[in-house]
Amino acid sequence: MSLDTLAQNTGEWLHGSGPMSDVVLSSRVRLARNLAEFPFLTTASSEERTGVYRVLAEAISATSAGADAFLVDVEQASTLDRQFLVERHLISRHHAAGEGSRGVSISRNERRAIMINEEDHLRVQVLRGGLQLESVGSEVSEVDDALGARLAFAFDRQLGYLTACPTNVGTGIRVSVMAHLPALRWTKEI
Repeated sequence: MSLDTLAQNTGEWLHGSGPMSDVVLSSRVRLARNLAEFPFLTTASSEERTGVYRVLAEAISATSAGADAFLVDVEQASTLDRQFLVERHLISRHHAAGEGSRGVSISRNERRAIMINEEDHLRVQVLRGGLQLESVGSEVSEVDDALGARLAFAFDRQLGYLTACPTNVGTGIRVSVMAHLPALRWTKEI
C-alpha cells in the first residue's frame, strides 16, 4: 500500500458512521511513549534519532500493529504528502514540519497511525467514527502491550511514563471526541 492508494479512499473514521455519529464525528485515543535507552528528542543527536526510528520501525513491523500497516518515511516525503497526512489526521503539523529521521505507520483503514519521532519517540493514535471510546482504548492498549513486550519505555515509579511534555506524564494517554454542535453555531454561542 502507498500514499497514492490511501488518497483514493476515505479513512474509515471519516465515513460518518458509528454510534451517535449524528453528533460525534470521531473518537480518538492517543498514547505517548519514549524509549528508556535513548534521550528525549529535544536533546537527541541526529544519529540517536535515526536509532530510535530503526528500533521502533522494526518493533512495529514485528507486532500485529504492523501486520496491516505500511510505513511512511516522513523525512523523505514530499511537502504535498506531508500535508495530505496532516489533513487526514494521521500525523500532526509538528510532525510534518519537523526535522530529522521520523515516520508514521498507518493501518490500511486509517484507524491507527503510529508516529515515530514526533514530540515523543512514539505516538500511537487510534480513530473511529462515532462514539467508540471503549474500542479505541482497547486497541491502543493492545498496541501498547505488544510494543511494551519488545521495548523498554521510560518509566518512573512515582511519575509514571515519562514524556517530552509534562502534561502527558503519567499514563501518556489523551482521549478526545470531535463533536458536531450546529445549535451552538446557530445561536452564536460558538
